[in-house]
Amino acid sequence: MPRLAQFRIAVFFAVILAGVGFGFVFPPAGAAALGLLVTVILVKWFLFENPLEYLSLPRRKSHWMDFLFAYLSGGFFFFLMSWLLTRINSSYSFTLSEDAWKVLLVVPLQSLFEEVVFRSILLRQIFLSKKNMEWFGLAVVAVFFSFSHLLNYYFSENIVLNFSVLSSLFVFGLAGNVLFRMQWHLGGAWGFHAGWNSLRFSLIHTSLQRNVSEGESFNLLEGSQVGLLISFVLLFCILFWNKKRRCSEVSQERVVGN
Repeated sequence: MPRLAQFRIAVFFAVILAGVGFGFVFPPAGAAALGLLVTVILVKWFLFENPLEYLSLPRRKSHWMDFLFAYLSGGFFFFLMSWLLTRINSSYSFTLSEDAWKVLLVVPLQSLFEEVVFRSILLRQIFLSKKNMEWFGLAVVAVFFSFSHLLNYYFSENIVLNFSVLSSLFVFGLAGNVLFRMQWHLGGAWGFHAGWNSLRFSLIHTSLQRNVSEGESFNLLEGSQVGLLISFVLLFCILFWNKKRRCSEVSQERVVGN
């Protein structure tokens, strides 16, 4: 990798770490939005000639259509998981938060910040830029995605996410990585992530007649058998779509060749 590219990536990660540092002083959502804003400004004006392409941000109308479809899908899957849990676990319930409109404004920015870090930079620029490291990179970044949540809630709430949660987050992360590799832009992965989190953090989750914290809700929801099942269903759907798309591309190449 050229030294200039290494320098750019090093500076970019320094900006990311600065944004994480803000998280220990300011509310996490505000810190994520601030960190994302600073990152985009620095990338646009100092680091890269084409920041939208380098960061894999949606650039075309089709990319934004992918985002919209994935956003609605993410919200649907989370609602389905929550609704199924109310049928299985009678002690669990959820209600809409009064601050839901604030969540809908901030969460997409927070989700985009994570997507840029894990997929645009870590996955695409480091792993997928090298030969024979594709599936290794997809799996490793999914592990990083999972353990970032573990560290976040351990230090912020002193909550330890259980193994089932980490497994579910790993599968969700792997599904998002495969989707990103298929599309080569963040529209789909970011959309699903933002849609899932937008509904997730717009709801107040209650268990045993007590409102649970954000970290506890991960053990309750994503850590449930339903949450784990939905993560595998999502991964299966994306892998099936990927296989079908590749078969279609091969068929088109044969037609062109003939």
